[in-house]
Amino acid sequence: MTSAALQQHRAAQNDHREFMAFVADEESQAAVAAITEKHWPASVVQLCDIGQTLHMLGDIETPRLLVIDLSGAADPIQSVTGLAEVCDPGTSVIALGDVNDVALFRELIEIGVSDYLVKPIDSDMLNKAILRARTPAPSGDEAADAETDGGDLAIVIGTRGGVGASAVAVSVAWELAERLERRTALIDLDLQFGTASLSLDLEAGRGLREALENPSRIDGLFLASAAANPTERLSVLGAEEPLDAPLSYGPAALELVLEELRESFDHVIVDMPRSAAPNQRHVLDLADDVIIVSDLTLTGLRDAMRLKEFVATAAPGAKVTMVGNRAGNKRAGELSQAEFERGLEGSLDFVVPDDVKAMSKAAASGKPLSVASADGKTARQLINLAKHLAKIEAAEPAWKRIWPPKLTRTKSD
Repeated sequence: MTSAALQQHRAAQNDHREFMAFVADEESQAAVAAITEKHWPASVVQLCDIGQTLHMLGDIETPRLLVIDLSGAADPIQSVTGLAEVCDPGTSVIALGDVNDVALFRELIEIGVSDYLVKPIDSDMLNKAILRARTPAPSGDEAADAETDGGDLAIVIGTRGGVGASAVAVSVAWELAERLERRTALIDLDLQFGTASLSLDLEAGRGLREALENPSRIDGLFLASAAANPTERLSVLGAEEPLDAPLSYGPAALELVLEELRESFDHVIVDMPRSAAPNQRHVLDLADDVIIVSDLTLTGLRDAMRLKEFVATAAPGAKVTMVGNRAGNKRAGELSQAEFERGLEGSLDFVVPDDVKAMSKAAASGKPLSVASADGKTARQLINLAKHLAKIEAAEPAWKRIWPPKLTRTKSD
């Protein structure tokens, strides 16, 4: 054997210990080969099904990084369990498959698969998965630090449509980003009728739906490309999906989105429709704060009580903040603050006055209500709510009179 051939043979052996792939179709084989030849020029990309893969791996030393194809497997979980019996310790596994199922994705991750990609795969998707698999996971104190370094998650829920919960979510996110200079993400979970993007004069994209329905694509780069950025520190994820397009995503997909956002932002604000709350118990349990927004009506009181009780059960670790919104408009059926609190059997944490002029200005300018209200009472309470979430300053209680502002003396010249 010549010297050059010997070097190539040794390189191939080393590459095999680093990486191997077993895929079930030529399209996937080409996609994998296009990426791996950049990292491991002499690596093996074999064309075979999962049964043949398990048979071959039983006779060789498994590499540090392994790509397998679960397409056509009667029981993908059982196949991966069988893979664990033939793999050497320290092998990271990226699985490919033709089943787009969030529950399957989560179960594969839980049993130790590094990533699961739904076919057809592309080079960018696979390259990111390889980079993630090659990055060692934190352990010990590093893992604990990583958990505590994630951004705070606040979920805003309205007792019913029209109480202004979305306006509150938009204003709070804006104030956190611009006034308090915190990196903030706002996500609107009403994919068909959401108003977060519209409120800020932004064009809603399709990236949010794609992420929720294809969790294998979720990573920081993908979410960043799907978000709109009205300011340097604020990112908004919203959608305006067609009404005839069925939407289907599970709590696990949303949980992955939120986990990814918390790694990149100081605060994540979720505008959650009340109809979605019962199906998102696991997501509610992730929240640091849950903000329940209601108008001061009998219907609002009833649903505020029900939501408060539900959140206490679904998210016992979250701090619940009660917000009375659009108060003082003296419309028929509006309760006084005292009457509302008596029925609620607790105090409102914030009471945001109704300001029709500011609402019209906000709608015309594409600015949040807290900005359109300038220095009025509405803006003051929304700013205080943002400060409350940021935990940087004690907010003024709901009952404290905040208008007109106190006069301060200035030194004469």
